[in-house]
Amino acid sequence: METAIETHGEVAVFDVPHESVDASNANDFKKELKACCESSKKVVLDLGQVQFVDSAGLGAMVWAFRQLSGDGGDMRICNVNGSVRALFELVRMHKLLSVFESREDALKSFQ
Repeated sequence: METAIETHGEVAVFDVPHESVDASNANDFKKELKACCESSKKVVLDLGQVQFVDSAGLGAMVWAFRQLSGDGGDMRICNVNGSVRALFELVRMHKLLSVFESREDALKSFQ
């Protein structure tokens, strides 16, 4: 998985450039997300290109959130499409993680 990570001050923006985060790539996703979480305690996960997430993908996101929050950090999610948003609402992920419409809104929320 080739993700792009941008830094905005002390916030890392983790851009997922794949249409799905599922069992086929969740381990790679988690490894790259782990490296991002180790370099920054504030992370924005941009799911703008992601069309599908399964339980393995959700598990990786929850793992990262717990790692960050355990170290005094936090994670925001942005650019979530309709089907992924519906899944988040179904499993109540939107209650655990802050979900924003845009990257800019997610970045502003850290100020």
